[in-house]
Amino acid sequence: MAPVDKIGPYQVLRELARGGMGVVYLAQAPSGEQVALKLMLDDGHASPDLLERFRREGDALEGLSHPGILRVRDHGVAEGRPFMVLDLLEGPTLAQRVSEEGPLEEAQVIELGRRMASALAHAHAQGVVHRDLKPENVILRGGDPVIVDFGLVRLLDLEQSRLTETGAVLGSPGYMPPEQARGREAGPVSDVYGLGATLYFALTARAPFEGEGVLQILQQVVETPPPPLRSLRGDLDPQLEGVIMRCLEKSPLERYADAVEVEDALTWLQSAPSRRPRASSFAIASLCCVTLLGVGAWASMGSGSRRERALGYVEAGKRHGREGRFAEALAELDRALELDPENSNAWALRGAARGNLGEREGALADFDRALQLDSGNPAALNYRAVLEFEAGQLEAALADLDASLARAPDRVSALTCRGIVLQRLRRYSEALRDLDRALEIDPRAVKALNARSSARLQLGRHVEALEDALLALELAPEDAGAHSARGAALMALRREQEALAAFDRSLALNPEDAQTWALRSGAHNRLGRSLEAVANCERALQLDPRCVLALLQRATARSAQRQNEAALVDLDRAVELSPSSSVAWSSRGQVLCHLERLEEALEDLNRALELDPDDAEALGRRGLAKARLQRREEALEDFNRALELAPGDPTTLTNRGLLLAHLRRDEDAYADFSEALLRDPDLLSARVNRALALSRLGRPADAVLDWTELLRRDPDRVEALMSRGATQAELGRHLEALADFERVLQLHPDNALVLFNRGMANGNLGRLEAAIADLDRALELGLAPELAERARDTRARAAEKLRAR
Repeated sequence: MAPVDKIGPYQVLRELARGGMGVVYLAQAPSGEQVALKLMLDDGHASPDLLERFRREGDALEGLSHPGILRVRDHGVAEGRPFMVLDLLEGPTLAQRVSEEGPLEEAQVIELGRRMASALAHAHAQGVVHRDLKPENVILRGGDPVIVDFGLVRLLDLEQSRLTETGAVLGSPGYMPPEQARGREAGPVSDVYGLGATLYFALTARAPFEGEGVLQILQQVVETPPPPLRSLRGDLDPQLEGVIMRCLEKSPLERYADAVEVEDALTWLQSAPSRRPRASSFAIASLCCVTLLGVGAWASMGSGSRRERALGYVEAGKRHGREGRFAEALAELDRALELDPENSNAWALRGAARGNLGEREGALADFDRALQLDSGNPAALNYRAVLEFEAGQLEAALADLDASLARAPDRVSALTCRGIVLQRLRRYSEALRDLDRALEIDPRAVKALNARSSARLQLGRHVEALEDALLALELAPEDAGAHSARGAALMALRREQEALAAFDRSLALNPEDAQTWALRSGAHNRLGRSLEAVANCERALQLDPRCVLALLQRATARSAQRQNEAALVDLDRAVELSPSSSVAWSSRGQVLCHLERLEEALEDLNRALELDPDDAEALGRRGLAKARLQRREEALEDFNRALELAPGDPTTLTNRGLLLAHLRRDEDAYADFSEALLRDPDLLSARVNRALALSRLGRPADAVLDWTELLRRDPDRVEALMSRGATQAELGRHLEALADFERVLQLHPDNALVLFNRGMANGNLGRLEAAIADLDRALELGLAPELAERARDTRARAAEKLRAR
């Protein structure tokens, strides 16, 4: 790149550094102040799209304001080349410092990590991810760490295609998280890994992974655990090792959820008496050897203190808990509390272990004790909220999560939990806001994606719900919850067979998930497989006798089998377990309607609509109950309101069409049945009733088409055969009519009405002996008086014609 004197409004003074991606200059701002100017893309051929992306990224970086982040003052494009203006910062990088003076002391590393985690948490809250955290990108200003090159890797991503061709790598292999090494998008939890790798270097003077070439290092990053810190530094505090090694977990789900959690962990470690005074320990260490010796003396004093040993047991308990070994976790946390009974986090973690072991009351007592010691302890509040949620105490769970988020507003796990609780409270828009926020902070949070998929489903945003589930599966292909979320979205899109496959995959990964068994039963119900649905529900209820969805689905299956009394038992239990569920009340109202207990049905449906006035399904069911009670105008109001809330719902359209037919509004009824069939061509009740409406409207040929479509789907449907035969006879198509009547008589040989119709068809075809035989048999079996009279008249005429021959 040729020498330059001026870039935008900035006067270039001299070159400070040069690298493969550009050059850094000392420059003078229009104000006369000296600044650092980083000029990128020296070929000057950036596309308009890439320059616009640079502008957006630059705007985001300018929005960061934290003492631990190098300030971006300005950004722009000069002659097609993007540039960025930063504060001029002097001082060694962490890499230079360690190279010259050797690894840092533990206390220094804890303070360094705490300050860096605070800076990262600020950036992540603004939606900015570093993506290339390493010792070279940490400058020590007066001893305090300042992270530089924030977002640079993302900005340089506009070179991606060229770099891929040349084999270059965006990011630093030895410090790169496994997901980035695999070419996946980096998120906040990737920076947690980079922070851990940087602290690893600060303690050992080496990266977590080393090798002869980039590919060898990347293979280790993806496949091999880093050498344990204490294998390189035997005197290291195991608690500090535990924090850093957790940051370096291969799976993002196994790391700390966010930088806030890392900061909390390091702050907790720093509070141990052996590490005070904590303020400026890193800064003082940079001044003289005497101070370093002083810090070392502090680190050795009281190393066997009760509190210090308690922290070791707490970390061990955490590790056991993450690995699902809750009994072992409980034993470690018991030891911790014997040594330090005032440790709020230990009480919270012991409560979590007890909760996972089914000791609900003991868990709640532990959480209460943790909160007595620290009223805002996020872990205790979050864990207690989970137990409250499982017990159906939704408002209590919500209050705990509100308190937790008041203290740590960007904690992804708490935002996700609150989003789930708000969904159960049917506050879907609020839930969506929490889950959107969680995913702004960490776009790779799989649990938040699954929960947002559910919220979007409830808001009718089915395609977006499926997109969330598919993204979760890209990030975590073996996540059972993501497969289940995909199945639920496919169900909403009426793709039941695909939904079943998704549920099967979820259950292969987690066969103990009652909710997915219940969802799977819903797919079978939709496909008319009530026996399979009941079997799935019974499996769900074995796993969780309080699974309300399983009770609702089993009731649906039993009702389809005309076992409405048994369905009512399930729905009574569902209402008992979830009295705030409008769906449970609505479903019971529907079954009571099937049992002709219409006034009771109306009471339940009114209750459902008190709980959720916008429950379109409950409105449709209440409309049906009112129609049967002859309260037709009120019924029509309910159907109309239901269709405002859920336009095009096929079931409600069909029921409104039936009501309109009773009101002799056949054109309107026909329109409703037609729209229902556009939405769901398999809805047989809509097709039957449209065929009947067409006959009443004097359109028998069109009615025949509907009967024929019904018989294509169900060749032995007696109602359709009889109706098509009668309509064919009306059209003078007696031979076709005869074929339909004969098929019915194969199925039901002694049906007097069909024998009468076949007799009439045979008479019209001149088959007089056959007509007489059919009419005689119909009269013998018994016909309604008016039909009996017609049968005798027709028989007499047929006999006369025979005699005339």
